Amino acid sequence: HSVVERFHRQRDAATPEQDLSVFAQTVDECLLPLCADNPRYWAVQQQFHGYATAFVQWWQAREREGWQVKHSEYAPQATRAQSIVDAAGHAVHELHWRGRIDQVDERMNELGEVEWSLIDYKTNNVRGYQQSIRNHEDTQLAFYINLMASAVEVTGAESIVDARYVGVDRHADRTLPEAILGDATYIHQQARQLREQVQQVFSQMAQGAPLVAFGEKSACVYCDYRAVCRKDYAAPLLAQGDAS
Repeated sequence: HSVVERFHRQRDAATPEQDLSVFAQTVDECLLPLCADNPRYWAVQQQFHGYATAFVQWWQAREREGWQVKHSEYAPQATRAQSIVDAAGHAVHELHWRGRIDQVDERMNELGEVEWSLIDYKTNNVRGYQQSIRNHEDTQLAFYINLMASAVEVTGAESIVDARYVGVDRHADRTLPEAILGDATYIHQQARQLREQVQQVFSQMAQGAPLVAFGEKSACVYCDYRAVCRKDYAAPLLAQGDAS
């Protein structure tokens, strides 16, 4: 994320050769200080240099479509709360969406209207994300759309017309692989469905239902709420056959 953010900050509208030079310089600026402290980053540095050609080809194609970077590592100030109501329709809780989006791109369409595209970079294989989108199971991109819609500085979330995962790939003979959530209509349907799911879960919690300790194990490594997670406490009980 730091490499991509600095790359876009330092480059001008450029040829592929100029972009490749800026990307290589950015990789060194970000990683050489880390190499001095930890030798394992030398391998990471070489790996990142291997991303250059495919990344530049991908971004140059994005620019030809009119996209420009509006925000990197963007954490919208979500001040419009989602009101959680009980079965009787009484407000019982206010929920604020909070998070950080890797990149927000912007362009003007043929009608002169602003359009936004939300990007999440992945260093692992995007096939799993493509599959979750096909199965209508993906929630991360829908979460980002709701996050943008709840921000006071964002006017008109309908301007979001695209949301996608982009896989950082070292293969130079092709552009970066992508997992695209869908067209403008579908992505807002997914965002609305997620809001409804959140409404249902929090309403059940307000009525005393316990929160299910759910999540991917890989996310536990960096989760901000690791210290209060109940997954560790549930495992021994389930092993003993005590589902309560």
